Amino acid sequence: MMRHSLLLVFCALIFMQVGNAQIPNQGFENWTGTEPDGWVTSNVSLVSVFPVTRTADAYSGSYALRGDVIPFPFTATPYSPIIQTGPGARGFAVSVRHAMVTGYYKFFPTGGDRLGLNFGMKSGGNFIAIGAQAITAVTSSWTQFAVTFNYSSPAIPDTCILQISIVGPITGNDYHIGSYFQVDDLAFVGTDGVAAAGSQPVAYALEQNYPNPFNPVTNIQFTIVHRQLTIVNVYDMLGREVATLVNEVKEPGTYTVQFDGSNLASGLYFYRLTAGSYLATHKMILMR
Repeated sequence: MMRHSLLLVFCALIFMQVGNAQIPNQGFENWTGTEPDGWVTSNVSLVSVFPVTRTADAYSGSYALRGDVIPFPFTATPYSPIIQTGPGARGFAVSVRHAMVTGYYKFFPTGGDRLGLNFGMKSGGNFIAIGAQAITAVTSSWTQFAVTFNYSSPAIPDTCILQISIVGPITGNDYHIGSYFQVDDLAFVGTDGVAAAGSQPVAYALEQNYPNPFNPVTNIQFTIVHRQLTIVNVYDMLGREVATLVNEVKEPGTYTVQFDGSNLASGLYFYRLTAGSYLATHKMILMR
């Protein structure tokens, strides 16, 4: 079937490579015809099938991107919106081990559909980092997501590939007509510790968690200057320790750790970095 053939083409393109600069058209402000500049979509102009469109309901600026599961002509078979970065969907050039990608979204699923965020970093044609998230809940107001890259190699990436789509439920055959998402303002945040260590940081730092408020996962970035025992703890409002995120000797560098508050109640929490004589604490809000 044509729909499945087109989706296979998109999957194959993930393993190709090209160059560009930063996240292209990260606010989806610029469009040429029916395509957002710097991205390839599953739109099929030949038969007027446009699951990916622009919308004036934006988080910022004039436009955001919208993706709808629509019926494919003549078959009424569900057809999913897919967007992927770079000319030919082959990605764009990077030279930094970025820690994560953030952005803002709305999501209106039917039948258990999921918003799929699948991101990757490549070096020399091979994937060295993958970041993925599947969002299931109805989200009617602009909400921030944060997808962390998990690096499997110390290499410096040369290409980044970002793909956003709607996929079916975990236990099910396909996505459903009527599901749709909106996405706006994508951005890189932070750097991975291996690359930062190579440049020898000059100052300790504990950054504000990202996103904040969060539900239920957030990211905490910190920098240490010397090789030493490094501890990152999380406390509730009564000063009780609820999580230890780091407790090990770290090399100099910038690191990002993830905190999952799934088992905690909504409210104010504190996270603390202890590295030698350096001590810093920040507040964060878990909001369900």
